Amino acid sequence: MKQIIIPAFSLLVVTSPAAAFNLLDDGIVNVSLLEGWAQHNGQHMAGIKVELAEGWHTYWRSPGEAGIPPRLSINASSNIEAIKIHWPKPEVYDSNGLRYVGYENEVIFPLELTPQGEGDLSLDAFLDIGVCAEICVPFRAHLISEMEHKTKPNIEIKSYLAKSSTSIEDVHCDITPIADGLTVAAQFPATSSHDVEHAVLEYADKSIWISQSNISHDGQNLIVTSDFVPESLQPIALSRSDITVSLFKRDGVYEAQGCPRG
Repeated sequence: MKQIIIPAFSLLVVTSPAAAFNLLDDGIVNVSLLEGWAQHNGQHMAGIKVELAEGWHTYWRSPGEAGIPPRLSINASSNIEAIKIHWPKPEVYDSNGLRYVGYENEVIFPLELTPQGEGDLSLDAFLDIGVCAEICVPFRAHLISEMEHKTKPNIEIKSYLAKSSTSIEDVHCDITPIADGLTVAAQFPATSSHDVEHAVLEYADKSIWISQSNISHDGQNLIVTSDFVPESLQPIALSRSDITVSLFKRDGVYEAQGCPRG
């Protein structure tokens, strides 16, 4: 894996207009691209490691009302058709009356890369994250790497890959119009409702604001409810296949992709 290294395993370019300090020089955050391996199915695994100073945190893909979601954007990569991020189980925190979902100390985001064809892969991408303590600072890491064909798995990446979400399917949604959008209520049977500590509803169109999910019970069934408010502030048609529901339990995150009618 040939990389440009400043100061770890990747090239890091910081853009922090709100900061009166340098996140790298002050040892607050370090981002590195971990060497991965080629899988038997043709996919290539890699990982982005984020290390944070004590008291600082970053966020999960749906961070709550007070967070900044990570964004990975491709710059000028070659022989890469698609990249999938496997999200490790985050923690849920309460701060000043607001709840956020994220990571403290350290996290590795496993990356699953789909090659376009034969040969090595060249990754050139930007990772944008929020790094927060008493204040939040936007941080940009520029990741550059030449990925050679290797078959030995990286233990660090594998350990975080094991913490990513488990798929579930037994869910259905009721969608009800409200004055400024829609209320989506996802219902799970008793077999899925045990030990749920937190839940999140997401939608593919990120321009739609989604309220913090409310958890309730109807008998033994679990109901997760959120309001979906588009920019038009009126009811719209939702694609049920673009709804994602995540249940947070002590042993991991359970994720339903798509939410059909009951």
